[in-house]
Amino acid sequence: MSLATFVLGIGLLLTSVARVSALVVSISQAAQVQDAQGSAQAAASDQKTQSQPQPCTSTSTPSSSDCKPSAKPKKKHRTSSASTKSDAGPSKTVVRNGGTGESSVAISSGEDEKQAARLKETNRLLDAADLNIKDVAVREPNASQQETIKQIRGYMDQARAAVKSGDVDRAYNLANKANMLAADLNGR
Repeated sequence: MSLATFVLGIGLLLTSVARVSALVVSISQAAQVQDAQGSAQAAASDQKTQSQPQPCTSTSTPSSSDCKPSAKPKKKHRTSSASTKSDAGPSKTVVRNGGTGESSVAISSGEDEKQAARLKETNRLLDAADLNIKDVAVREPNASQQETIKQIRGYMDQARAAVKSGDVDRAYNLANKANMLAADLNGR
């Protein structure tokens, strides 16, 4: 290693240190500005509370300028629920973004992963149930077994419809029922 390479390495190291220190200085200045802004907001908040009249105590009178009389709670008269509803008028409906349907709720990424795993398991259960039904069908099932096969296929169809409508939990439950019945029917 030559002396020039060594000096160049030291120079690069010093440049990096200078950049880091400049970054630290700018971060500390930004923090000081935020602290100053927070202090100014706190002072303004304190000034607002001080300028508002405080409730009168037993020793002060409402006529003094440093307090305001406390309002006595008003008594509420109860009316029958039927008359309240008729007096209230029509209810308001808020329509967001120009639509009239239900607003969709964004699912968090954790929920997306959970739903995707549930959907994958649902498809696996449907495939397993289908294989079990095919195994039983090869052996010429009796009338009772044929009725059970119809029930299993009904659960499978409902599960597929639930997947299409986005109800993954219902689809999973139906696929699980179909798979358990099919496995029981096949003797597994």
